[in-house]
Amino acid sequence: MLDSILGLASSPVATLTWWGRELLHWLVTMNAWTAGLLLGAFLLDKALAGRARASWRLALYAPVGLRLLLPLSWRIPVAHAPRVVTLLTPLHKGLLPPSTGPVHAPVFTWSAALVVAYVAVALVIVAARLRAYLSLRRELRSARVASAQTVSTNAPCPVLEHEALGPMVVGIVRPRIVLPSLLLSPEHAGVLACVLGHESAHVRRGDPWLMAAIQVLTVACWPVLPVWFAAGRVRNLVEMACDERALEHADASTRHRYGHALIDLAGWRTVKLRPMGAGELHFGSGLRARIDALTSARHWPRVVQVGLVAVAVGGFAACTSVGSSEATRRQWIAPTRELRTDEDLVAICGLLLEGPDTSPPHATPVRYRPGAPPNGLPPEGLPPEMVAFCTSPAVRDFVASRAWLTEARNSLALIMYESAKTYRTAAASGRYDLCPSGAPMPKVMPAADIPGDAPKWPDDWNDGAGWECLHFGIAEPTWFQYEYVSDGQHATAKARARRTNYRGEVDEVTLSVSEEVSGVGADSFPKIAPNVEETWVRVP
Repeated sequence: MLDSILGLASSPVATLTWWGRELLHWLVTMNAWTAGLLLGAFLLDKALAGRARASWRLALYAPVGLRLLLPLSWRIPVAHAPRVVTLLTPLHKGLLPPSTGPVHAPVFTWSAALVVAYVAVALVIVAARLRAYLSLRRELRSARVASAQTVSTNAPCPVLEHEALGPMVVGIVRPRIVLPSLLLSPEHAGVLACVLGHESAHVRRGDPWLMAAIQVLTVACWPVLPVWFAAGRVRNLVEMACDERALEHADASTRHRYGHALIDLAGWRTVKLRPMGAGELHFGSGLRARIDALTSARHWPRVVQVGLVAVAVGGFAACTSVGSSEATRRQWIAPTRELRTDEDLVAICGLLLEGPDTSPPHATPVRYRPGAPPNGLPPEGLPPEMVAFCTSPAVRDFVASRAWLTEARNSLALIMYESAKTYRTAAASGRYDLCPSGAPMPKVMPAADIPGDAPKWPDDWNDGAGWECLHFGIAEPTWFQYEYVSDGQHATAKARARRTNYRGEVDEVTLSVSEEVSGVGADSFPKIAPNVEETWVRVP
């Protein structure tokens, strides 16, 4: 994270572009995950309504927040595999890509604009809520402490009287119950008792802290739409849970009186409960659902309620995991095994590389893109850890080794091409044999990192057998020793060389391509294996 912040100062467009792509992926994934979790929680919530207490059903929505807080790659581990990066890459610094000029970053990108928009909207929401909070705070300056004669001394926090505001709970660290002056008149003594019981339940349950957490979550995750629906449902359940606590041991008449209090106070509230509010908790919100809960509650035994909700929450929490598969991981991860082929290299560092072109007879190796690291700037939006790994000395040496192998690959492809061409020419004259074997050339394998002296062309290559038949030879110093082994129906072309890897160890590499005659007589043809076998052996 610190590297990303430092990168924002040194390369703002590239850093914002990377953040934007990650943000878009996170938002799409989170909207899908939380929508599924919200749907499951809501359906189960409705199914358990009247059978399980609202205070327990609140937990059904916890996995929605859990999914937002956990990283995308979070999973329930099934097996632990060691993550070790081992590179056995030959060293040949002379073949590293040449220096090129830097690549100029674009002025701005849509990914960077997405980050700016996300932050801007979040700041607007924070500003709106801060304005609501300051407005409520100004209004409460005219509030006064309610008289002890009219308010019960069992309240868990100070009780304030205001001309218009309330009933509600405000504050987090120092909560206060605010009551309207109309409610404190003697004719509303019964309603006052119900209200105080409900608001006191908010304070004792710690609901102000829960509402503050929801406010923070909806700001940080404002583009995740299911969060807003979940937040609204949690608010309603919190009010029902306080009703349940206030009527814990109440009889039928008390419940009846409490329901009337809800109806009477529905029109008293002057501060509207809304997503951009200051986090206050009002007595009269969610009126219809709360009255239904008062009249139709036939709760199952507590053990059954807790067990059902716990199983459901556990199941939903498990669904927030990506499982044992890592196919959904977006974050770049270093390889867990050694890199051996061009395909391995492209799979890990493909955004920094181009190639390979394996079309014979002039194949080109995988190589760094012009202007890319290690000698230029990375493309916009690449993970910093990927750039660091793919430009490390080991990987750079490995890229160089693939270029070094190009001579052998091209030469083997040309040998096979000439072998097949010679066979077809001979077959036209009724001879159905591949070329005979060609002795190793040069006769002595070149030393590690030193090209060997080339056999004299054409005298040494015209051995009267295989190489003359293949019309193949190399007139320049070569890194590899070549050999062609044939029995007439099967043939193998080989190239061997030694080099020092980046750890100072000597490796011997052997590349080989096989060929065989398929069919009989005039229907026969040479069949070349599609792949070049590549074998590396450590030389003691």
